Amino acid sequence: MILASGDAPPLRLEQLQRAFARLVPAGSVATAGAEPLELIPVGDPAVLGQFEPMEPAGSAARDISGEPAEGFAAFLDGTQRTEVVGHTVEGEAVLLGTVGAVIRSWHNRRAATWKYRRSQRIYAPVGVLPADLQAALRGLPLPVVDTVDGGELEDAHPHARRDVALRAVRRMRESLEVELLTDWVAEERRPLYVDGGLSASLLFPRAANAVGVVKSHHTLYADRDSRRTVLALQGGQRGPVFLVGRQRGAPLASWYLRLRSAAAHDPFWGLVRVEVPHDAERSLSALTTHADEISRRVLAERAPTAHPDARWHTMAYGIRDCEVFLRAGQ
Repeated sequence: MILASGDAPPLRLEQLQRAFARLVPAGSVATAGAEPLELIPVGDPAVLGQFEPMEPAGSAARDISGEPAEGFAAFLDGTQRTEVVGHTVEGEAVLLGTVGAVIRSWHNRRAATWKYRRSQRIYAPVGVLPADLQAALRGLPLPVVDTVDGGELEDAHPHARRDVALRAVRRMRESLEVELLTDWVAEERRPLYVDGGLSASLLFPRAANAVGVVKSHHTLYADRDSRRTVLALQGGQRGPVFLVGRQRGAPLASWYLRLRSAAAHDPFWGLVRVEVPHDAERSLSALTTHADEISRRVLAERAPTAHPDARWHTMAYGIRDCEVFLRAGQ
């Protein structure tokens, strides 16, 4: 339905925002100066994920206060970078994929590298290239990964094979992160803050000292009823606990936590989703207590802030430290 005539003077965004604030007082007005959606890169598709409520889905938000009994001892993060080396005469891209992962431990406010992994690969459609070019690629000083993808992309758009390479680089980064997580769980009992979810490490359900913190929300684990609770969380509040990943055989306990007030921001601003290995023997009251204590640990990482990173509202300073270290090693 068209609500305004095409002959009417155009409304400025600020005018419409003032009207919106009057008519929808419980809503929030977008941050001034935000970019049009057309300028925001399109990422993974936004979907609703399957979940199983543990605490009642309609539970009121829980205020988390107090200091944690134990803080995080270390932080785990990974990085990836895919660059174009060149193109063949057929327009096929030859790519360099560089990945790294690090655990940085903290003691007396000083960071040190606990373990670091780095790997590089060349990605090219070897299976569709002339024999002489295949031989030339194999003469380069790095392993070569064939992006023809088992013969399924023998006749495909060059960008389709580029997308195969991007997915392969991501898997390589994830594998390094899992290696480091495995080492930490085997050698340490101290709490580890993992940037992102623990879904890639479902083989380690006993990793009770690992806490995944997810900053992006392309997958939202909330139905229409629980969404009201989650998106209305205030700074320092968490939502109800639910299970994810049961279909893969090793469920994770998860919940949403608002690090900072989202007033005058997007409803997802300052919002993270926490993941921990699920202990089926833990009672509901013990699960609630455990989620509160983990939330205190995560909230304690709000200071110092991760400025000047644009994601500072959801990023722990320890993760920014990992990223700075990883960028220096690329």
